[in-house]
Amino acid sequence: PRPIDRQKYVGALAASPMAIIDEPAQRLSLPLLSFDTKKELIKVLGTVKAKASERAKPVNAVVRGTGGGKTRVLEELRFELLQTAGVLPLAITYNSGMAISPADSDWASGLDLSPTLEAVHCYPFTVVSRLACSLYGLDHSAMYMRLKTVVQGFRFEEWDAQGTIGAELIRGFIIHAVEKVRAKGIDVNAVVVLADEVYAVQQSFRTWFKGSMSQDLTSILRSAMLSDKVLDDLDAGLVLSSLVPSPIGETSSGRTVEAVKLPPLDPEEIVDCWWECPADKDKLIATAAALSDLPRAVEFAHDYIVEHIPKGEVSMESVAELMKHVMGRLKARYEPEMISPKQFRAVVFQERIALDLDAIKSVMDSTFTNSISRFKEHSTIVPSASLVLLSAGAQDSGDDDYAAILRELPDRLFVEKLKTVDDGEVLEWALAWWLRLRLELMANEK
Repeated sequence: PRPIDRQKYVGALAASPMAIIDEPAQRLSLPLLSFDTKKELIKVLGTVKAKASERAKPVNAVVRGTGGGKTRVLEELRFELLQTAGVLPLAITYNSGMAISPADSDWASGLDLSPTLEAVHCYPFTVVSRLACSLYGLDHSAMYMRLKTVVQGFRFEEWDAQGTIGAELIRGFIIHAVEKVRAKGIDVNAVVVLADEVYAVQQSFRTWFKGSMSQDLTSILRSAMLSDKVLDDLDAGLVLSSLVPSPIGETSSGRTVEAVKLPPLDPEEIVDCWWECPADKDKLIATAAALSDLPRAVEFAHDYIVEHIPKGEVSMESVAELMKHVMGRLKARYEPEMISPKQFRAVVFQERIALDLDAIKSVMDSTFTNSISRFKEHSTIVPSASLVLLSAGAQDSGDDDYAAILRELPDRLFVEKLKTVDDGEVLEWALAWWLRLRLELMANEK
């Protein structure tokens, strides 16, 4: 193992097409909050050492909505794995510079295949083309053009609907990558693939290959990395990130899942480490707490502070303007909608509800900010939510009484009141506002 200079690494990653996160120079320069990467690394390496098995070898998975920090965690794990002796990490994504595109549906063009077979044939090439980008540092569009000429020699008629040959294709590339690295005199005894936003390919293929998609496409990748040994002297591991639980595999295949849990951000850490306004902590701590459920909202606030609020010059007026800016960006990015009274009650009273299709949609939209850790059928969650995002969704909703109360949040707490009252009165108003929400929900229940 050898330490890697963090600043040089981030600069090199930003200058290459290998980053799986947007704006790596900016995002990776900020410290990772409330997450112990080294502790998670130990867990991942434990699954890498586990014996290859059709079901028992675990897959590592982080499931959370958009803007929840999934990709950042995978980037940090890659950085730690690069410093681990004998480990070759390969990171891919179906977002950012490697975003899924119609070209990914073209690998079997011109063949007379059913939609299901066509999807099963195309999927492993979406994996291999991105793995090649990670290995060689090439742009995905350029790698697609190179590989497309090779694919013409494949005999697709021999492929099966279960993706067995597709898994062999992925394993074949892993062997190729290991041989390339070993040829440079570098010891490799384990490979870890970090695959980001795996639900995106499943979602796109359902659109492109209509009427076909009962197949769990990510099972092909899971099988390639976990079901059989890639090489006798090589261990392998897999870390997935997804908006929803379905591509992870525990429910559909019975495979063990090691959940990568993303805890809520600590408001004091946000102010001290990201916003860097220790002298004005008291003015910003409530704002940080209001945004801490959703890392993307904290990023929006950081961008505004860097550009508009000089250090040591935080006023209640500037905090109000900050919140207006964040609310506007949240509305533009998420197009938030109000959740059902049943879901909202569960958020407010911290009640357990079924992780059904409605709840999963709320996780995808980041209306629920939970990091999902249970993937079996009939799972339940106690939903957490960003009240700021819910308030943004309430601005254009109907006339439900609790939606009207939510609409008051930015107008009274973050805009007008902060300009005219001291902290004590603001806290009193916030407490009364929260009590009104609870009473209204109880009245509706009656």
